[in-house]
This record gives sequence, structure tokens and C-alpha cells, in this order.
Amino acid sequence: MIRAESISDRSYEIASTIADMAIGGVLEDITGGADHYCTTAVADKTSWARGRTPIFTYGAHQFYKLGPSA
Repeated sequence: MIRAESISDRSYEIASTIADMAIGGVLEDITGGADHYCTTAVADKTSWARGRTPIFTYGAHQFYKLGPSA
């Protein structure tokens, strides 16, 4: 976990750079365009995820592409 004490902290600079890259489309989308996610612990209890197949799983996180009609 990155915790910055202030905006002059090196951790903040790194997090800001990564965020800028993600927003700018420089980073690869490893989720395949997912627009929703939840953990495996709640997937069967979450109405929008129940019965759907995740398009990507990373650890205990499942990613879904539901589109605009979700």
C-alpha cells in the first residue's frame, strides 16, 4: 500500500505518474475492458454479478464487462 505524507512524498509522485498513465491510455488494460468488479467473497451475493461469468480474475477480485445497460 502506498501512503504519502504529503504531495512532495516520493510515493505520491509514483502514484500520480501511474494514475496519469492509466488515464492517458498508456497502460495495458489487463481486465479486457471490464467496467465492474467485486471480490469472490461477495460475487454470489451481489445482484448484478450473480450468474455472470467474470472476464478476468486477479486474486480474489473478479472483473466483469456489463456494458451500458448494466
